[in-house]
Amino acid sequence: MPISNVIQEWMRNISYSFMDFWYFFTYFPDSKFNLSFGTYLIPLLLILVGYSVYFICRETPPKISVFILTLMGANSLPLILSDLLSGGYRSIMARYFVPSYIGIYLSVAYLFAKKITSINRGRFITNLWKLSLLALLMGGIVSFSVSSQLETWWTKRTLDHVIVPKLINQTSHPLLILEDSMPMVASLSYLLNSDVDFQFIKTKQLPIVPDKFSNVFLLESLKFPVNKFEEEQKMKGKLVYKGRKQNLWKLENNSGVK
Repeated sequence: MPISNVIQEWMRNISYSFMDFWYFFTYFPDSKFNLSFGTYLIPLLLILVGYSVYFICRETPPKISVFILTLMGANSLPLILSDLLSGGYRSIMARYFVPSYIGIYLSVAYLFAKKITSINRGRFITNLWKLSLLALLMGGIVSFSVSSQLETWWTKRTLDHVIVPKLINQTSHPLLILEDSMPMVASLSYLLNSDVDFQFIKTKQLPIVPDKFSNVFLLESLKFPVNKFEEEQKMKGKLVYKGRKQNLWKLENNSGVK
């Protein structure tokens, strides 16, 4: 993954750890609820985090600031350096950085506490920090309210496994061809109707597609792209869903008969 993309994911994960309600539009772009303005908050959240880390280093004794910095960097720096050197992308997985986020939350909480309770600041500045804290909390509450009502979210990366079953369930007597992967099968089996049959690809040799099914679908993978079926079995693939990680194709023979 290009370094620029990795850095972009880091910034997204940090800002999303506070609020992410605007991600709703990734799943429902045509929704009447216009929450896309939230993307403009990302730079503000990054500035807040950066300033809070600077503030805690400047205003607290070394034993406190070093503890916070260690909490943020002990588990994150090895992954970050590894990705920068090898071109990997493990450091974009938010779940690996829970201790780092705790350190960020502590520094932000300390910043607000000091700014709000300081007696040397004017009433206007103090109220401005209070309103900022209220906005941050409200953004988090809205984000929780949105994500809790959806079947998946950006932290789970399973959008394809939510949409694909809905498309297949709309057809009659369907067959789904997919790579033999237990996590994938377990995930899909909970959402597919009972009349959906599976055909697994277990070896390099492609399976023969039966003629008895009205609708034949292929959940494409890197090992078994749709062009293999088109070339080896003289079938034609029609793209039904272009997913984030996997595409769903409907397979037909060249004569157009399903």
